[in-house]
Amino acid sequence: MNRYYTTPSGMKRAQERLTSAISEYERVVSGNAEAADAGDSSVWHDNFAYEENQRQMHQWARRIRDLRQIMTQLEVVTPARAPQRVQIGCRVVVCDTDTEREEAYVIAGYEDGDPAAGRLSYTSPMAQALLGGTEGESRVVLLGDRRRELEIVDISGGEE
Repeated sequence: MNRYYTTPSGMKRAQERLTSAISEYERVVSGNAEAADAGDSSVWHDNFAYEENQRQMHQWARRIRDLRQIMTQLEVVTPARAPQRVQIGCRVVVCDTDTEREEAYVIAGYEDGDPAAGRLSYTSPMAQALLGGTEGESRVVLLGDRRRELEIVDISGGEE
């Protein structure tokens, strides 16, 4: 069985994603009767509303199953207070050597990345390039066809 890692906050967000998926599934299921009545007398093939409702229902059921499976494999790691290397749960500030622009990220757990919120899942290409790095070290990351050289400016503890 694969093990996946997350932070305490990441586990909380995983539980929230599962709760949200269950709510969406229940919302779609509650619309089955209305969708069945939206078309002709059949509840299948010639009734687009019903077919779409069924597609969404199966999609949410699959997401719930996948999230439950992942949650059985999640291991919560406690972020280091004063990490010496980039690791899960730490905050890392990097400087793009081409643009000299600094960016800060928290290295988040499995399926917990949200770049807009400043979180990179440890499985993302950028986090993979940074993991294990130390302050002052440069790392190269390939994002699509773009090569970026990032200097690690600061590493601090604490979770998002």
